[in-house]
Amino acid sequence: MRKIRCFFQMLPLLLAAIPGIGLEIKAEFPGNEKGMFRKGEPIVCTFRLEEKGKVVPGHTLLVRIFRNGKCVKTEKFSSDRPGRIEWKEGEAAWVRFQIVCEEKRNGMNSEKTGSGKKRKIQSGIGCLVAPEEMRQATREPEDFDRFWARQKRRLSSCPMDVRTRPFPIRKDLTERFRTYDVSIACPGGIPATGVVSIPRGAAAKSLPILVHYMYFGVYSSQAWTGNAIRITVNANGLPNGEPASFYQEKARELGFYPHRDKNDREKYYMKEMYLRALRIIDYAAGLPEWDGKRILVQGHSQGGGQALAAAALDPRVTACFVTCMAMGDHDGAFAGRQAGWPGLYRIVDGKADDPAVYETAKYFDNVNFAKRIRCEVWVGIGLNDTLVPPSASMVVYNTLKTGKHLETQTGGGHGCRTPLADARLQELLEQK
Repeated sequence: MRKIRCFFQMLPLLLAAIPGIGLEIKAEFPGNEKGMFRKGEPIVCTFRLEEKGKVVPGHTLLVRIFRNGKCVKTEKFSSDRPGRIEWKEGEAAWVRFQIVCEEKRNGMNSEKTGSGKKRKIQSGIGCLVAPEEMRQATREPEDFDRFWARQKRRLSSCPMDVRTRPFPIRKDLTERFRTYDVSIACPGGIPATGVVSIPRGAAAKSLPILVHYMYFGVYSSQAWTGNAIRITVNANGLPNGEPASFYQEKARELGFYPHRDKNDREKYYMKEMYLRALRIIDYAAGLPEWDGKRILVQGHSQGGGQALAAAALDPRVTACFVTCMAMGDHDGAFAGRQAGWPGLYRIVDGKADDPAVYETAKYFDNVNFAKRIRCEVWVGIGLNDTLVPPSASMVVYNTLKTGKHLETQTGGGHGCRTPLADARLQELLEQK
């Protein structure tokens, strides 16, 4: 069976911390690999400073315990022997342990990596307490479905106007795959763009569609090849394959775009991004090679938000694969949780600091999209993720109704391994 390298297999390599070189801190929850605990159950974290598998004495390890993103305890330990710290939590919460080598070694508390850069010697590990109790904190808008039905009508009334241009790939792949940059007109003036890869010589109605939605940033999409119609979507509707300076300039223009026009649901930047996510599927479904059955979507972080929205708004989607998904649990602070990325508003005296933003956020919350998804969904959560709170992803997972699967990684930051999801994606790609 020929293995196709997929997005989720590569992503942890791109986003995870640099593997230990020399000194490193290892931490674990003995007997609890998934990082799920009951309320009141002792959470025991063990840790050690190692070098080539042996405990390194003579240093001080600073351990901080965070509860829902806030530090609640700090304690120091000697590295002369493995350390142990315990915490009990009486409510549903995200708990994270950060271990840092505080004392300098030979005048330094950091090491050089292979590239010559220094890295701090530290580690982190996280868990969820009573994760099944993590639920949406406020009500969804009564007109949520009407709002998105109106947006979809806007999309369908806009002519496709498809334009393509070649997109270069490695020479050894050009004989096997046809790749190109596609631009498709959308309402709002920004086109849906992406890099398309199709095996050469594929028969009509023979291939599944696999759409990759990308994480936050302003950059070119790349070609992902395999036995499918694969499209890597440019989240910002930019042409792909341009010089780096082009994207640097666009990044300056866009700024932190997830907050652009966040006080108006009709103008909010992410609205058109979600419509572009749907337009890409419309385009792919019109290609002669599509088998008419399988449409798979996947994404990490911001891409996870797009993938969930696409799965909710397009009933043709047959499977959804997401990790550390952003744009969810915007109202988490009302339940005492850390709000999901990108932190659209703050809670002051029990109320949102901007009522207009509070209302807008509800129409772009993964929790509300999750209620409407009917295909199978595979969710991966890095429990040491300090960018997208794991509790936010858990609320989304709890809201999914059917066909849901969860993988957690206690030491996973903003990126995690999902071997079960990878295997299922491969299985779906190889089905006939």
